[in-house]
Amino acid sequence: MIKINPIAAPGILQKKGHQWRDALCAARQDYYQQLADFEAGNIAQKPVHPSADKKKYAHKQVKTYLQRMFGQKCAYCESLVTAVAYQHVEHFRPQSIYPYLAYEWYNLLLACEVCNSGHKGNQFPLMDASQPEENRSNPCARDGNDANALVNPCFDNPEDFFDFDDEWLLCRNNNLRAQYTRDVCGLNRDDLRDARRMVLDPITAVAEYLLLLVKNRQQNADRIRNLATRIQKYTESSSPYSAMVSSKLRSLGINLAELL
Repeated sequence: MIKINPIAAPGILQKKGHQWRDALCAARQDYYQQLADFEAGNIAQKPVHPSADKKKYAHKQVKTYLQRMFGQKCAYCESLVTAVAYQHVEHFRPQSIYPYLAYEWYNLLLACEVCNSGHKGNQFPLMDASQPEENRSNPCARDGNDANALVNPCFDNPEDFFDFDDEWLLCRNNNLRAQYTRDVCGLNRDDLRDARRMVLDPITAVAEYLLLLVKNRQQNADRIRNLATRIQKYTESSSPYSAMVSSKLRSLGINLAELL
């Protein structure tokens, strides 16, 4: 996970987001009234819990803006998200619990299907270890002011929470928010660690060779610059697992800026 610099909301959300939110809140309010009637035996058919409209919160313009922010990477695991690994518009605070935020730009992230649907889903632990529930009497009462326990790369700096030991994600100082985020999003799942290792192994080999060349820096100046340039691209924000790569270079004592 890397720090993301937010950009202004897309026009479609600025123009219609509040309207869509109010309609969803009204639909949820009506749902709970009908549910109460159903539970009291006043109506025969149980109502269906209305969800946010994916065609709206995952509108083409919304996705385009999210791709500008996140590139092609998952906000949580940093894997590349392509046409064969479906891009999800993820609600940081689940819309099933926080309908007030279903169309709020600052609550939307770009995520891979595995992190979003396979792991996080509707989980959203708070700092008191509770799992919030939608307010049945006022569905839009939850407005995002509760003490969330998950790390949001658009508001938090992940470097304050995480480090790496090779392909293993570590929680700095056993930070509770880091632990919740790691476990809820499955950030040390087997397939993800395998993917990280496939990136890390060849970079580590090149980096260790670079260290040998640095011992005779003047004689190997051109080769050092070439290798440092090759490695540098893997630390760029658009590259998968760039946080892990940067952590590995720090552990080896390599400062690319000094070598270029």
